[in-house]
Amino acid sequence: MDTNWSKLDNAAKIFPSSIAKFNTQVFRISCELNEEVDETVLQQALDDTIKVFTVFRSVLKRGWFWYYFEDTDLSPKVRKEFKLPCAKIYESGYKGLLFEVTYFSRRINLEVFHALTDGTGAMHFLRMLVIKYVSKKYAVAEPEFDYDASRAQMGDDSFSKYYTKEKANKRKQKQKKGCAIKSPQYFEDRMRIVSGCMPVNQVLDAAHQNHATVTAFLSACFMTAIAEELPMRAKRRPVSLAVPVNLRRFFPSVSARNFFNLVSVQYNFYKKNPGLEEVCRAVDADLKRQLTKENLLNQLNQFSRIEHNIFIKPIPLMIKDKGLKLAYRVSGKDTTATISNVGVVSMPDEIAPFIHQFDVYNSTDKIQACVCSFENRLTVGFASAFVSTDIERRFFRKLTSLGIDVTIVSNFEDD
Repeated sequence: MDTNWSKLDNAAKIFPSSIAKFNTQVFRISCELNEEVDETVLQQALDDTIKVFTVFRSVLKRGWFWYYFEDTDLSPKVRKEFKLPCAKIYESGYKGLLFEVTYFSRRINLEVFHALTDGTGAMHFLRMLVIKYVSKKYAVAEPEFDYDASRAQMGDDSFSKYYTKEKANKRKQKQKKGCAIKSPQYFEDRMRIVSGCMPVNQVLDAAHQNHATVTAFLSACFMTAIAEELPMRAKRRPVSLAVPVNLRRFFPSVSARNFFNLVSVQYNFYKKNPGLEEVCRAVDADLKRQLTKENLLNQLNQFSRIEHNIFIKPIPLMIKDKGLKLAYRVSGKDTTATISNVGVVSMPDEIAPFIHQFDVYNSTDKIQACVCSFENRLTVGFASAFVSTDIERRFFRKLTSLGIDVTIVSNFEDD
């Protein structure tokens, strides 16, 4: 085959350099079906899907100055689940594909090294995979897929497309350094997964009663659960949540690469005992203030300017690696935890009856909540490097106290 290569997008550049013991920079999106998965049919569906998502058929290479993607003729192989969620995929010298498809019982898993794509791109891939699987397995006429993008469009670097070189607005409100969760972590290279499933309509009702969007409501519940576990001295700093934002909502793009940014929401609980509604209002207002096209373009320009700096471009990759790793570590110290709302997963009417739910998890060296919904089932998946599950327990108890029916599962038996 002809060998083509492409640059990593702006967001992707940080991931190869920042892999750590607990943070493998891998995320998992799962689809749980109503019946056991057939490995043979799943492989057939994967073979068809990769023909469409050819940008996923790439390997990561080291150049003199930057990492880059190179096309490959490697074919993805379905495997029965054989390792813990979000385990390492890429490390220096690795020459394989940057994603894996596994299954266990009724669940289909897509695990992705974050340099390849973000949650939106991965969800498009998994949705097509499931559509093709169900169509083949149950002799359902394959419906038209609602994600229509050419190979070139899938591979677009939307950061470069919307980079305007304009200087960032200096009036931007400076964020305070967030508090840190001090809790024992596992010595082994593994994460604890705790997931809660609940009715969408009940969550919407609770969010509306607290005058907030679903993202703001769940963020406020998460922040309150964290604050309740913190000693008073730690509360001198605000609880700070990083919130990934899908930039496609603000800047038209059908790219299957990364196209997201992070905003930070904060609340200071020091010597306060606020009600949930008060925290919800504050978080909702903070998100609305930051989630504007102008502010997100300022952020995009700020980060892209570093990549386009003529003095940084010629620095050898081995030095950039160390700088990026340090920058990632320093920026992470300002964040208490992360919450990511992947949003509503839609499937064709012909396919939906065969599906139970979707789940999302992301590797982390702290604690991260990932949210998604399918029909009337909303899941909140916590991934954590901490031994304790007290924050997760407080979070779900807060939801149940509001009349939300929650079913909880974990990958560790003692939960």
